[in-house]
Amino acid sequence: SMPVSDPSNLRLHVALLSGLTASIEAQGHWSVKTLRQHAQEKLDVGFCKLINGKGEILTRGSLEDCGLADDETLHAMVRRPRIVSNRRAHAFACIRADGTVISWGSNGAGDSGSVKAQLVDVVDLCGTAGAFAALLENQEVVTWGDSTLGGDASSVSLRGVRQIQATAMAFGALKEDGSVVTWGSSHLGGNCSRVQGHLKDVTSLHASAGAFAALKQNGQVVTWGQEDFGGD
Repeated sequence: SMPVSDPSNLRLHVALLSGLTASIEAQGHWSVKTLRQHAQEKLDVGFCKLINGKGEILTRGSLEDCGLADDETLHAMVRRPRIVSNRRAHAFACIRADGTVISWGSNGAGDSGSVKAQLVDVVDLCGTAGAFAALLENQEVVTWGDSTLGGDASSVSLRGVRQIQATAMAFGALKEDGSVVTWGSSHLGGNCSRVQGHLKDVTSLHASAGAFAALKQNGQVVTWGQEDFGGD
């Protein structure tokens, strides 16, 4: 009798824009991250995003959850290294192609050694005058640097984060549920308690040097922080 192929086994093809393609014998229970790691290894590239035929980026869940079919072709977008700083800062940080971070400079922000082990699968990075915040693929946030400038985020819950922004002295994080949390200098946006009741259904977060603006689903804009930086 003919051997019956296991339906949970998927042969997937991952293609770079250059045309180079790798075929991977995957399993339906694999996470997107596992598939991505196999693709990165086979294609010999750094961190890459996987995009399906509909143009959607595969982020989390299993391959079965993503609805991938046998013999499907995915496209891989390779990330380039990116350097980040704040104009008032004394330090730089760089997301490397493999999703890890290096930093250099003075006043604490340049030394990320204490959180080095946590700085993996980094997807975004922003900085104040003396601290950095890194958004991870698992939607958590890692901070380091001067605690008064946002280097210490222990006062807020940073899970399920979709976007991070920074003023000169404070950070803001937009969460998947449409809420916003802030930390750092309360004068420059780190305290949003005055408007917390309005920070629901937020779709994007924006920052000036001293204030934040949140755009809501209904088109309204909520601001807080220093008045002369747009906070009122």
